[in-house]
Amino acid sequence: MKRLIGGTTAAMIAIAAVGGMAAYAQPVVPAPAPEPAVVKPEPATPAPVTTPAAPPTVAPAAPATTTPAPTAPAVPVTRPRPAPVHPIQTIIDDWIDALTADNPTLSADYADITATGDTVTITGLTVYDPATDGGVQFNTITIGGYRELPPTSFAIASFAIDHIVTRADDSVTEIFNVSMSNLTVPETGVMFDPERPFSSMVDIYALAAGASLDRLAIGRIEMAQDAGGLNSVVSYNNYLVVGVDQGRVASVTAGPVFLESPSPDGLFRMSVTSVQSSDIDLNALTHVFDDDAYRDGAGDGEWRTLLAHASYRGIIVEAPDVQMRIRAIVIDDFRLRQADQPLGDFLDMLLIGTDLPPAQVEEMAADRMLDLVTPYQLGHFAIEGLDIYTRDVARFHIGDFHIDDLSIDGLGEFGFADVDIILEDLGALRVESFAIGDIIMPPHDTLRGAIRAGVDGEEVNPLAVVPTVGYLDLAGFEFGAPGEIPFAVDRAQILFGGYVGPTPTGYRLEVQGFAAPLTLLDDEFSRLLMQLGYSEAKGDFTVDIGWNEATETLALNDLYLALQGAGSIRANLAVVGVTREMLENPDAMAALAPEQLRLGGAQVLVTDETVADRLFAWTAEGTNTPAAQYRDEFIRGLPFLLGVMMDRDLAARISPALQQFLRTPGTLTLDVAPAEPVPFAAIIDTITRAPTEILELLGITMTAEPPAGTPATETTPPPVTAPAP
Repeated sequence: MKRLIGGTTAAMIAIAAVGGMAAYAQPVVPAPAPEPAVVKPEPATPAPVTTPAAPPTVAPAAPATTTPAPTAPAVPVTRPRPAPVHPIQTIIDDWIDALTADNPTLSADYADITATGDTVTITGLTVYDPATDGGVQFNTITIGGYRELPPTSFAIASFAIDHIVTRADDSVTEIFNVSMSNLTVPETGVMFDPERPFSSMVDIYALAAGASLDRLAIGRIEMAQDAGGLNSVVSYNNYLVVGVDQGRVASVTAGPVFLESPSPDGLFRMSVTSVQSSDIDLNALTHVFDDDAYRDGAGDGEWRTLLAHASYRGIIVEAPDVQMRIRAIVIDDFRLRQADQPLGDFLDMLLIGTDLPPAQVEEMAADRMLDLVTPYQLGHFAIEGLDIYTRDVARFHIGDFHIDDLSIDGLGEFGFADVDIILEDLGALRVESFAIGDIIMPPHDTLRGAIRAGVDGEEVNPLAVVPTVGYLDLAGFEFGAPGEIPFAVDRAQILFGGYVGPTPTGYRLEVQGFAAPLTLLDDEFSRLLMQLGYSEAKGDFTVDIGWNEATETLALNDLYLALQGAGSIRANLAVVGVTREMLENPDAMAALAPEQLRLGGAQVLVTDETVADRLFAWTAEGTNTPAAQYRDEFIRGLPFLLGVMMDRDLAARISPALQQFLRTPGTLTLDVAPAEPVPFAAIIDTITRAPTEILELLGITMTAEPPAGTPATETTPPPVTAPAP
């Protein structure tokens, strides 16, 4: 049966909607399952908000103030109804009649109504349900400046309730000192249809959006539940809503907020110094969830801000042996947009069920599943100043954790900063900042098709739904076990680009100032480096790769590794013949024949700071030969040694540059510059058949650049000057 909403009920809906909008600024506080409440006739005393100083270890919690639950609402006494003294009395009488008619087990009445000028006072308004032993009681209600606004709207200049008591499911809630000013209730007449529950609620919110209110204040809201003889208490203080007009709320504030709950391990407490939000727009909800707002059955994709800003500050959570402090939790720009298709009828079906065949329901759900998450975007979410104190952790601090621009379309950035964690047995971790961002999800049609395929039991290509990633950035990273040299990185950054489907065709990894203990390396290699006098590895690393579709060239633009106090190596390489088909189809890349790819050119540069000197000195120790003499004998015998290892002619042609580099370490450069790109099949054939010819085929030159003032030595043949494609 459909029910008409009007009169006082409409006013209550409007007020409730204002509270609902304010709920965007309220913390969600769990409470244990209730037991029968212990009651008393007097208002409860609010539990104090504890704000202990930040301890080096867990500080013992201050004793709790247990708030007994109030008495349940009184049972209304049946009596002759007095003659109306004001239109407000008629509205309340009609509301009571309608309420008890729809719910025969309920009792509802008030003790007295008086009118002085334009001010009406109602005392003892009570609704009681004997079936549940629950209900609500308003101690004193004062209404001033009531005006009817035909046909069904009205306005109230002032509204106040000194004390409200509610009881439901053995939990008791008290509300103290409620006041409102300049409330205007919109036109009524909305129909609630049980067959369209979600859509009907959207209609009601649209009705409530027409309400206006200058100010709503609540001194305290106290919720109590009995938990095995101890009351669990939640207390909201100084709740204030300002500036409600046409579905928009200027600001909502509250605080302090306090929760206290017993648990099997001890007392659990949480306090929040202040809660605030601003610029709430209820119209964004109705625009998204009202099917009539969609044009031609399609969403407009326009983002609307539902909540511009909300913050929770001064959060303290205390439990046995642990304390957590959060300076602030901040939300900015929580936005909504219409889904690709209207949602109202679909959500109504989910709520009330359907007689459609299961297969059809599954198909419909697969088609609409994406629409359930499409409307939401979180502009900015941050946890600022998180500290955890416990006996098991010497220090746990995160200065910032944030998420930016999160929606089904992708993620702007996920990151954290100012991380300082010390575990006495494991070591310390410090991070100046970390971020990953510019993550883009595949188009909606692609995601929708993958969902349908999964529901239908078809094979889904996982690469089709993989998001693309723009960058990853790490700064000031340091980790190490107690007493050991830490692994550290000054800055590491990866940039991705040139995506072909889910595959990046270009990326750059740059690591600056890395430092690592030699214990992280292979044991044999680590021992060798230690014998050469190195205690840790410090340096920089870069790799830069890009693909040019016009020239079908995949280039290693830069590969660079530098070790402090040792030397460096830098290389580049160009491979011609890499097509889009190869990148889009991994099977095509795997089936490549060697002649399909060609070497366009390459270069390798090696610099030496101390490696050769240390290596010759260390080797000479085992021969009882002076290091200078050993070095000279090794360099003079290098052509013979290389001739044993490879083709003699090839060894003879590259030996001069190697001898010069070892004699006066500086820079050794290997250039590969063929006249035109050479198939890799031809390179393999030449190395196998006639190794010496590889120099001419690839235009290879090797040059040793000694320290300044020493002439360079070059191999033959002379360099090939033709540029690589």
